[in-house]
Amino acid sequence: MSLLDEEQSEAPTSKHLEDIPSGPASPPSESPPRTMVIDSGGDLVLRVGAEADEREQEYVVCSNTLRRSSPVWKSMLYGGFKEAKPAEGSWVVSLPDDQADPMLVILNIIHTRFILVPREPPLSEIYHILTLAHKYDMTEIVQPWAECWMEVADNAQEKEDGCSLAMLTYVAWEMGNEDLFTTMINKLLLGSSVDDQGRLTTPDGICLENYDYLGPPDLLEMISEFRKTDLIQPILDVVHALIKDLLGFQVCCKKESQKCDYSILGSVWYGMTKFRGSVMPESADEILESVTDLASSVSQVSSYMSCLDNHPKCNPREKIDKIIRKTVRQRKVILGPSHIEYMRKQRHKTGIAGPYVWDPCWAKGEE
Repeated sequence: MSLLDEEQSEAPTSKHLEDIPSGPASPPSESPPRTMVIDSGGDLVLRVGAEADEREQEYVVCSNTLRRSSPVWKSMLYGGFKEAKPAEGSWVVSLPDDQADPMLVILNIIHTRFILVPREPPLSEIYHILTLAHKYDMTEIVQPWAECWMEVADNAQEKEDGCSLAMLTYVAWEMGNEDLFTTMINKLLLGSSVDDQGRLTTPDGICLENYDYLGPPDLLEMISEFRKTDLIQPILDVVHALIKDLLGFQVCCKKESQKCDYSILGSVWYGMTKFRGSVMPESADEILESVTDLASSVSQVSSYMSCLDNHPKCNPREKIDKIIRKTVRQRKVILGPSHIEYMRKQRHKTGIAGPYVWDPCWAKGEE
């Protein structure tokens, strides 16, 4: 039995949307795998990428270097599993689910071939390196490059495509960057919609469930729950509270109450029909669009709210818009103790600076 088979639930494969073919799958290559010598005195051959890349790459490496660098590799190679050294013949271990290029970076690091380690790799490469480092429990090996790689991640925050959002979320999580991680979660909170299968999807159609590595195991559940209860439901409650007040004679107007309230109610109904096609549901479970799109449509509806002439104070438009802006801008997800503790440990591994904490003694110039 393979250790990787045994730990599959704890260390999922680094499947990624970029690896999913857009058309019919090509037949596997019949040509022999390419061989790259990482250690000229190496005693182990790693065959990497048969499934992930659909093309195997062989790396000649030192088994003791792998053993010292990763507790997972130590167990695989020296723990009585099928990857252990055979009594006869060459020692070959297949890692079909791992991608060859990020594996090469990891192997170059642990074999001290530092000149070959990129200082500013693209975001996608950083993401895949970190997924493999996590899988083999060796994230600390990236410490000399962590600050440079975080600069790449920080510069990529301007990207709005779903792939970049997902990769940045995981890079921040695995590096221990709380500020970036919180920023990315809030972007996903506001911009994600729900598809017809109930899955969170980015504005450009990227399904977040397709990422085996995104953050903590409960991340998508946390985003879904916060999205519904703390963002969408308060917006719906504001709109329906207004409608119920108008229908229940809890009037906005003190003078010509019935006429003025009916005018407001009619304009609300017209705005909903024009911009949403129907009256808004009362439950957040029925809202599939993103928080951003919902808030935008409610603002459009409120722009049509009208009352009797010379009754500007009766119009609830400003109150509605203010509540929606406050809900969207000020309600930010709060990380749980387990999330904060995990990222603290990750910062210890990667060596990046932690979140800034204001010190009142320092601010006053006191020792």
